[in-house]
Amino acid sequence: MNFQSAGYQLLPVLPELVLAVGAMVLLMLGAYRGQETTRLVTTLAIVLLAVTGVLELLLPAGKLTTFSGSFIVDDFARFLKILALIGSAATLILSAEFLSDPSRRIFEYSILVVLSTLGMMLLISAGDLINDLKAMGKPAFFAEDRNLFLEAVRPHLTDDCVLLLMGARDPSLENFAKRVWEEL
Repeated sequence: MNFQSAGYQLLPVLPELVLAVGAMVLLMLGAYRGQETTRLVTTLAIVLLAVTGVLELLLPAGKLTTFSGSFIVDDFARFLKILALIGSAATLILSAEFLSDPSRRIFEYSILVVLSTLGMMLLISAGDLINDLKAMGKPAFFAEDRNLFLEAVRPHLTDDCVLLLMGARDPSLENFAKRVWEEL
C-alpha cells in the first residue's frame, strides 16, 4: 500500500490519523446534538479506540518510520500503543455508569480521553527528542554506542548541568546509569 502525502509515508501514522479524525467527528456530533448524545459519543469513542487498535495491529511487522525518522513504529511501540488504547477503552467503559447520571452528561469527556490517547500514541512513537531539545537551545547529546557515552559528553559537563540518560527500550539502563555515576 502506497499511502503518501508531501513525500512522507503515512502508513505508520494511519492509526493516529484515524483516531484524530474520529475524535473531530465525535466532537462535531456532540456539539451538534448536545448533551443527550453522551452515551452515543462514549460508545462510538470505544468503537473508535478498538478500530484504531485493529489498525495498529494490521500495520506491517518490523520497524516503520516516517517524517524523516521523527515518527517510529516498531514492535515495542506497537505493544505500548495497544496498551494505551486498551486502558483508554477500559476508562470509558468504567465511566459509562457515572456519565449516565443526567447531571453528569458531558460528551466532551469521551473526546478528551480519545485525544489524550492520541497524544500518548504520538509520544510513544516520537523518535527525535534530541533534535527537539537542540532546537530549543538546550545542549543535548546522543551517543549511539553507550561505551563511548562518557567520552562524548564529558567535555560538556558543568557543575550545574543535568544529566538525563534515556533508553525506553533498554532494561539494562539502570546498571548503565550506575556505572556512569561511578565513573563521573
